[in-house]
Amino acid sequence: MNQNDDDTDWMIEDEAPAGQPRADSAAPSGAPPPWRVLIVDDDVDVHVVTKFSLSNACFLGRRLSFLHAYSGEEALHTLRTTPDIALVLLDVIMETSDAGLHVARQIRDTLHNNLVRIVLRTGQPGQAPEERVIVDYDINDYKAKTELT
Repeated sequence: MNQNDDDTDWMIEDEAPAGQPRADSAAPSGAPPPWRVLIVDDDVDVHVVTKFSLSNACFLGRRLSFLHAYSGEEALHTLRTTPDIALVLLDVIMETSDAGLHVARQIRDTLHNNLVRIVLRTGQPGQAPEERVIVDYDINDYKAKTELT
């Protein structure tokens, strides 16, 4: 499903120029910069619900700003071009059954980014055993999407 095929796309944010990551506006002047959160999922509804659920959240006095990727390739491009992403909410199953695991491996091994926190999310938790995934892919948490409603 193309992210522009859904009428809820307007709820996510304004479209950025082609090739640029889409992100919410920056913090108001005088406020500390927001934490950047990259939502990676091929389902636009997951983006909408996640942003809605976390839109008023603050952590250590900083609000959250959201970037959106709809595939593993788009996520890796965004991570390469936006170095200050604090958290990646990463779907396991996108264009392939292990696309999210591939992205997690690339973040750590190819991009050498050990600072970003990675939370894997899946609609099919039995697909990959949780303990093995956390250790093998150096992720910070693993949640079923049903746990995050």
